[in-house]
Amino acid sequence: MIEFKDVYKSFDDKHVLRGINLTVNEGELISILGPSGCGKSVTLKHIIGILQPDRGEVWVDGQFVPKLSRNGLQELRKRVGVLFQSAALFDSMSVKENVAFMLRMHTRMLETEIDKRVAECLAQVELRGVEELNPDELSGGMRKRVGLARAIAMKPNYILYDEPTTGLDPKTAIIIGDLIVRLQRQLNITSIVVTHDVKLATDISDRIALFHDGKVAAIGAPAEISQDGGQLIRQFMEGQL
Repeated sequence: MIEFKDVYKSFDDKHVLRGINLTVNEGELISILGPSGCGKSVTLKHIIGILQPDRGEVWVDGQFVPKLSRNGLQELRKRVGVLFQSAALFDSMSVKENVAFMLRMHTRMLETEIDKRVAECLAQVELRGVEELNPDELSGGMRKRVGLARAIAMKPNYILYDEPTTGLDPKTAIIIGDLIVRLQRQLNITSIVVTHDVKLATDISDRIALFHDGKVAAIGAPAEISQDGGQLIRQFMEGQL
């Protein structure tokens, strides 16, 4: 379980989070929806301790994240896979080396075991035979999938997706959305998807949290959000938020 309790975060005089309260249940796929600058990505960074709240509490699996030691944070991050908005692949490394990066850093796996695990992860994201390619040889959608293969390599309990469909054409965005749902079921994980893509959030989520003005303005199943947060969602889609 992940819990945010009355979390505030500011950068200089800009107030980004203004009292976030949010619980993410085990095995849930929840999307955080909202316009740019509303605190979606900032919220994710609190989960893995990249940012610390100015006020409030962040809990992951019963651990109070702001008080974790360096070793404690390292152990937490092993259990959390992250797909960054840009995929954040190392351009100087092959696909294989990118996916194997965390395995080499945090395990004592033999080279044959790493090769097998890399192939498994690439197969799970529907990429085979690309191990020796470099990131600059891949399409945008393929780069996202390699980033996702790297995110699942350590068999995490959680996956955090930061704008997974940004920069993709509609067809590829649908493929990524389907992949997120399939991995959720196959791996029995908990997922948080940060997005401004209303269709993606509606199609894949168990629940949607609509962020507005640094708070959770509405939360519920997609059908409930359409009703309870309908006006805010319409304003968001029309660029009024």
